[in-house]
Amino acid sequence: MEMEILNRHVPLRTGRIEKLPAPAWGLDQFKQMLEEQQRFYKVPLPRSYRNNLQKLFEAEYLPASKAFSEGKLIEARNFWVESLLFPIYANNIERHRGVVLTMLKPFINDTLSKIGAMNAMLAEGPVRDLEIRVSQAYDHFIQLLQARSWDAAYDAAEGLLAMNADFDQQAGQAPKVVPYPPSFSGIDRDIGKALLDLLESPRPSAADIGALQRDVRMKKNIIETLLPEKFSKELDHYRVGLEAISQADWQKAVQAFESVKAPALLARDSEEKLRIIQRILKAALDAQPVLG
Repeated sequence: MEMEILNRHVPLRTGRIEKLPAPAWGLDQFKQMLEEQQRFYKVPLPRSYRNNLQKLFEAEYLPASKAFSEGKLIEARNFWVESLLFPIYANNIERHRGVVLTMLKPFINDTLSKIGAMNAMLAEGPVRDLEIRVSQAYDHFIQLLQARSWDAAYDAAEGLLAMNADFDQQAGQAPKVVPYPPSFSGIDRDIGKALLDLLESPRPSAADIGALQRDVRMKKNIIETLLPEKFSKELDHYRVGLEAISQADWQKAVQAFESVKAPALLARDSEEKLRIIQRILKAALDAQPVLG
C-alpha cells in the first residue's frame, strides 16, 4: 500500500487557456471586408484613405498576430490596441464616426474580442506561473522518490507544502491590471470606453491543488518512517512515554508525548495516547473522595 502511494502521480489541472476567440485576420481578409462594407453601405472610400487603413493593418495588426504566436502577450495586446488608431476620415470627426467606424465595425468587434482575451491571459499570468512552478516542483519530488533519495524527497515535500500555502494566498489576490500603451489616448472615445471595460478582467480561476497537497502529505508521512535518524529525539520522547505508561507515571507520559511533533504517524499516535491519559487522569480525579 505504501509503495502504491509513493508511486502515485497526481496531475495538476490548470486553468490556462492561451488561444484567441477567433483566428487572426490576414491582409486579404481585411481588404475583402473593406470592399464588402463599401458595397453594402454604398459609400466608396478614397483610395488614399483605404491605403492608409491597409498600412495601419500591416504595421500594427499583423505584428500582433506574430507576437502572439511567439508567446509575447503584452506586445501582441498592445499591437492590437494600436491597430484601432484609425486616421480621421476627411478630417471630420462626425463623418469619421458615422461612416468609417460603422463600416469597420466587424473588424473593430473582432479586434476588441482579441484584446479582451489578451487582458484575461495577462491577468491570469501570475497564477499560471505559480501553477507551473508547483507542477515542476512536484515532478522533481516524484523523481526523488523514484530514485529512493529519501532525505532529499523529505525536504522537497516540505518545500512543496510551503509552496502550496503560498499558492493559495496569491491565487486569492485580485489580478493586476496591465495598462494599455500611451498611444491608447489617441483612440476614438467610444472604442476607448470599450477598451477600458475590457481591462476589468474577472479573478482568474486557479488550479485545484487540494488533491496534490493531500498526496504530498501522504507521501511525506511514509518517507518519515524511512528516516528514523531524522527524528531520533522524537523517538526518544516516544519511548520515554511508553515506559512511563508501563509504570503508570501519567504526568511523565504526558510531558514525553507532548514533545513528539514528528514524524506525523508517531505524532498522531502520541496525540491519541495523550487523550487516553487525560481521560485516565480525569477519572482518577473524579474518583477521589470529597472531604467535608
